[in-house]
Amino acid sequence: ARLDALAAALRSPRMGGVTERELQRRADMVERMRARADALGGMIARPRGGGGAGERDALFGGRGGRGGGASSSAPQETERTAALDNAGLLTMQEQVMSEQDDQLEDLSRIVGSTKHVALAVNEELDVHNRLLDDLDRDTEATGYTLKRAQRRLKGLMAKATSNWTLCIVLLLVIALVVVCLFAWKLV
Repeated sequence: ARLDALAAALRSPRMGGVTERELQRRADMVERMRARADALGGMIARPRGGGGAGERDALFGGRGGRGGGASSSAPQETERTAALDNAGLLTMQEQVMSEQDDQLEDLSRIVGSTKHVALAVNEELDVHNRLLDDLDRDTEATGYTLKRAQRRLKGLMAKATSNWTLCIVLLLVIALVVVCLFAWKLV
């Protein structure tokens, strides 16, 4: 009934400030809610497997209510408990509880071990993160130094091309001195 009211409200002219796209989105939401409500209503109305009360009792461990209230039916006898008297049942209950305690202790040890492994992994990750941060800083510093060296090299190359004529004159002077020395030795 509420979903029908929502759908009717979406079709009413009072929704003036809402865009067509928003109206469509809201209508789709109402349809999805209606489908969910129908599905849930069907699950509640028809019990699965032929009997809802039996499944509920099985779900709650054969008790009629939650949390160990008064039971609506007598406890079921099993092969394990059939031959036992009250003292035997008490002993069996204590044994089962002891086994459960042992299993809980084992589980506690496993959880504790897993916790220690997780803490060790976390510490290792912290170390690796610090190493990566250091590597990142060093890489940035090296990149800056390399860029500075490239700028200097470009400057030197520019100077070298502008001083090319000076280099040729210098080479010619050296060649003239060598020729003069060679000529002086021959005389």
